[in-house]
Amino acid sequence: MRIAVLGKKRTGSAVADYLNRHDISYDLFDNIAPDKKISLSRHYDKAIVSPGWPKDHNLIKFLEKEGTPVFSGLEFASRLIKKPIIAVTGTNGKTTCCNLISSILNAHGIKTAMVGNMGVPLISYADDQDRCDLFVCEVSSFQMEFTDTFKPFVYVLLNITEDHLDRHKTFQEYKFLKIKAIRNQDKDDFVITSLDKEKAIDFDFASQMLYFSLKKKTDAYSSGSKISMGNFEISIDELKLKGTHNVENIMAALLASSRFIELNRKKTEVLLKNFTTLEHRLKYIDSVDGVDFVDDSKATNVAAIKSAINSLNKNGKIVLLLGGRYKGGSFSEIKDILYRIRAIVAFGESRGIIRSQLHSDNLYVVPAFNLKGAIYGGFNFAAKGDTVLLSPGCSSFDEFESYKARGIKFKKIVSEIKRDYSY
Repeated sequence: MRIAVLGKKRTGSAVADYLNRHDISYDLFDNIAPDKKISLSRHYDKAIVSPGWPKDHNLIKFLEKEGTPVFSGLEFASRLIKKPIIAVTGTNGKTTCCNLISSILNAHGIKTAMVGNMGVPLISYADDQDRCDLFVCEVSSFQMEFTDTFKPFVYVLLNITEDHLDRHKTFQEYKFLKIKAIRNQDKDDFVITSLDKEKAIDFDFASQMLYFSLKKKTDAYSSGSKISMGNFEISIDELKLKGTHNVENIMAALLASSRFIELNRKKTEVLLKNFTTLEHRLKYIDSVDGVDFVDDSKATNVAAIKSAINSLNKNGKIVLLLGGRYKGGSFSEIKDILYRIRAIVAFGESRGIIRSQLHSDNLYVVPAFNLKGAIYGGFNFAAKGDTVLLSPGCSSFDEFESYKARGIKFKKIVSEIKRDYSY
């Protein structure tokens, strides 16, 4: 047997490690332009694709034409995993929800491994599954390409809004990838999703449904002042996680965790009251001359921008930093909350697109070449009591290798501004 491994970053390297341990022959492909003409003299019995490789890549099309079965890294790994999988997907909130689920279960003595889009590749545990009791897997739409048997015991679908249209071309294709795993579930499996959102699952399925809601009494719900699930209740004012999107994340995490444990009220309360926002997700950085700086670099789509704006203190105005590599979708969807915005600084590759969609007589959108220029420009526009919010609505890949690198740079430049301003 010989396998083609496409990509040599996290997923590809982990797959290669597994194949080496099992003495399976493979060839590793990387840095091949998607439109490069492909001709291979060797036949492959299987191809394993990393998430960064789009399905219209010429190498993938060539392998499919040759009759080579193509699997995603997630699909390949899940066929080897025997422990239960809680999979979490959605346009926004996945990482926070995964961390909440893992923390709740760990506090109750259940050993979890966080894997997938935000953690270690699932394949890394294939030969040592006894290290944990179950897997909490963040699942992206990229990973769901080239899957056909992936079957999580619990599937959390937080939300679906337009994203990654540069990759998937249409919202329907993106939505299909987000819900396709549900087709593989049976009557003993669970789907957890919002009762408030437009119905996303448009086919018959066998799994059991559990709902969370901000509007109606259901399996887990919020009255506005507290979160309730069965006999468990907690006051929202006591939580460090702010925003209705985080209330939804908590409700989904409680429902997912309760499939494995009976919640200990005291342990769960203490955990939730002390759970703080993740790095680069609405993280307060510092204040300079009465202007707050908030890092929300993980916000790479319009829905995340709206959540961020709605979560911030409503006393001051917001100077919003938008930009990066455009992923599709319309920034005009935030127009209903622009009354909270003092100015927008549009930076990077997408600055022209952003300006064309949002600039008006009532809102000034100033372009900046890069993130550094955007931060300095944003500070100049801000007044005391305002917040300079990095919530870019785009990927980072025009200037940085990841949203994390972008957030780290933001923090560094803010510290430079504070240092210079103090002189």
